Parts: sequence; C-alpha cells; structure tokens
Amino acid sequence: MQGIYVSDADPRETLTVADAVAIIVGIVVGVGIFKTPSIVASSSGSEGMLLFVWLLGGVISLLGALCYAELATTYPHAGGDYHYLTRAFGHTSGFLFAWARMTVIQTGSIAMAAFLIGDYASEIFRLGAFSSSWYAALAVVLFTAVNIAGIRQGKWTQRLLASGILFGLLAASALGILAAGPRPPASGGGIVSGGQALGTAMIFVLLTYGGWNEASFLSAEVRKGRLNLLKVLLCSLVTVTGVYLLVNVALLKRLGLPAMAASGA
Repeated sequence: MQGIYVSDADPRETLTVADAVAIIVGIVVGVGIFKTPSIVASSSGSEGMLLFVWLLGGVISLLGALCYAELATTYPHAGGDYHYLTRAFGHTSGFLFAWARMTVIQTGSIAMAAFLIGDYASEIFRLGAFSSSWYAALAVVLFTAVNIAGIRQGKWTQRLLASGILFGLLAASALGILAAGPRPPASGGGIVSGGQALGTAMIFVLLTYGGWNEASFLSAEVRKGRLNLLKVLLCSLVTVTGVYLLVNVALLKRLGLPAMAASGA
C-alpha cells in the first residue's frame, strides 16, 4: 500500500481553535475600530441606525464566513484565496490575485496599521520630525522578525496582542457605559442622512470587519481543520461583533451622535 509523502515544508496542524480565533480577532480588530466610528456616525442619521449598521456588518461578515468555512473545509490549503481562485478560474486569475495581494492589498493594510501605531506612539514619545514613519518602520521590522522566527512565536505574540486589544476596548466600553456624566452639548453639524450616506457608512463598517477571510490561509494549520474551522470563524465574528457594538454603545452614551461624528479620535 503506497504511503502519502509529506514534505518538511508542508504546513502542519499546529494551531488550536483558541490560537486561530486569536489570530482572526487580532487581524479584524485592528486599525478600523480606532478610526472609523466617527465616520460611520456622521453618515448614520440616528443612534439606532448607527447600531443597526454595525450589527448588519457583523451579519454580512458572518454569511461570508460561512461560505469560506465551506470552501476551507472542502479544500484545506495554505494558499487560501489563491488556491480557491486557481481551482475555480485557472492559474491566470490566481496569479493576478497573488501579485495584487503582494503589491497592494496586504502591503497597504500593513502600512495603514503601521502608521496608526506610529501616530499613537508619537503622542507618547516623539522621535523627531518623522516620528510616525520611524515607529511604523520599526513595527513592520519587529513583527516581520517575529513571523520569521516561527509559527509558535507568532501565535503567542498574536494571542498577547489580541488579548490586549480586546481587554482595552472592553475596559473602555465598560467605563463609558457605567460611568455617569453629562454628554457634550448637542450640535447638528456634520451628520448626513439618506441612502448615499448609509452606503458610505456600510463601506467603512465592512472595512472595519475586514480580515476574517484570512482564516482560509489557516485551514491547513488548524488542528482537525475540517471540524474546527467553522468554530473558529463563528467564535471570531461573534466576538468581534459584540466588541464593536459595545464600543459604539459606550461612545454614544458618553458623547452622543453629534459629538461622536465630530470627534477625530
């Protein structure tokens, strides 16, 4: 009976469900939630509509995740989207996607996240005229080195950072919801309503939910991936949706819609 050859370079099933959830939550809960709530608030028209679009974004992402779970469990492969596109539409489509991801999609996301780190770190300690750029470059080099070091180092770093982000957002949300105090004076400026405004709000909501599809790249590395990948996606998106709703409830309670729409941070 002929055995199955497994190369040393092949991905191994080393990630638990908790590891994969931490990775996906850490990818999704990144730049967006620190930048987009004011933009979404300015395009929502009312507090109820604001919470509705954030909930709708979670539902839409969950539907997409169910489709990806089917793909990833049927065709588990470290190539993720590239593998699916190649199987469905041929090597040309897969090749073009791989180049777009390498030169624009992923690099743009990394740069955006790195400069957000630079902007916030510069408020604590400036490194000169190009402080944000220095911090951004250091962040890219540091996390690249962590990933090169190996999947074990990468997954523990991701667990630590995802836990820190979630704890910070949940703590801030709890303080915002439970603490008493008057809202800032209401002002009607800056809030737009209507179909076009709602469309703008949904664009930024879905951008903030973006990243859950990265689970497809983990399909070959999650233990019992065919059974567990659906759990990973469901747990990740339910967690993210809950956190996003809590953050927005806290902002609405403390600031109100007009002040939230006018806020730059």
